[in-house]
Amino acid sequence: MLNRPLVTMLAAAASCVSVVHADVVFQTEDPFGGFLGLNGFDVSTGQSVAARFTSGTEYTLDKVQIWFMSNSFEGGVPQTVTVTLRTDMNPGGEYSSVPSSEILESWTLDLDVVGWDPILQDFTSLLRPALHANTRYWVVAESPVAPGISPVWCWSSVGNEFTATGQPGAWQSGSGAAVAINVFGNLNCRSDFNHDGVTDFFDYLDFVSEFASNGRFADFNGDGVIDFFDYLDFVSAFSGGC
Repeated sequence: MLNRPLVTMLAAAASCVSVVHADVVFQTEDPFGGFLGLNGFDVSTGQSVAARFTSGTEYTLDKVQIWFMSNSFEGGVPQTVTVTLRTDMNPGGEYSSVPSSEILESWTLDLDVVGWDPILQDFTSLLRPALHANTRYWVVAESPVAPGISPVWCWSSVGNEFTATGQPGAWQSGSGAAVAINVFGNLNCRSDFNHDGVTDFFDYLDFVSEFASNGRFADFNGDGVIDFFDYLDFVSAFSGGC
C-alpha cells in the first residue's frame, strides 16, 4: 500500500508535467551582406576557433547552430569538425578570458559544404548541460583538415563579439569580428532534475537516487553540503512545478 507522502508526490508529478520550448540564449547576425562579403576563420590543423557567450538567466542547452563554409571548392575532402561547449578558464578576467579544457558537451561530424556557400549546421544537445546565469561559456570548433582545404567558420555580417583563435594552451582572444552562431536553451526549471524538458516523477526518482548515492548534483541548494535540507528544497521545487 502506498504511503501518504508517496501518494502526494505522485499527485504532484501528475499535476506539474510541463514541456518547455527553446529560447534564444545568444545570437549573431547571419554571414550574408557584410561590407567585405563572405569571410571567416579557418578551422584546421593549424587553428581552432572559439566564440564566447554569456547566459542571461538559467537555461539548459538545447542546441548550437554555426554557419560554416569551406576552403575546398571542388569537394571530395571530408569537412570534419569537432564542436565543444566549454567553460571559461579565467571567469574573473575580461582580457584573460579563454576556453578552458572542461568540456560540457561535444559533437563530431562531416559538414556537407563545398566552397563559399555557407550552411547553417545544427549541433543538438543530448546531455542538456546547465547554462548558469551571468556565466561565460565558449563554443570551440576544431578540425583535422589542412588549412587550404579546411572548413571555415563564417563571420557574422555585422557586430563584434569576444572570440579566440589558436590552439588550446595558446589561445589569442579579444573583441573582434563576430563569428556567426546561435545558441538556444530551455529555461532551467529546477524541478526538471534530469533535464529532459518535462517535470515528472522520473525527476523525483532521479533526485532520490542521486541523493542516496551522495552524488554531487544532490547539493540542490548549492551550499556545499549534501543533507536533508537539499531533499526538502527539491521537494518544495518539485511540488511547485514549472
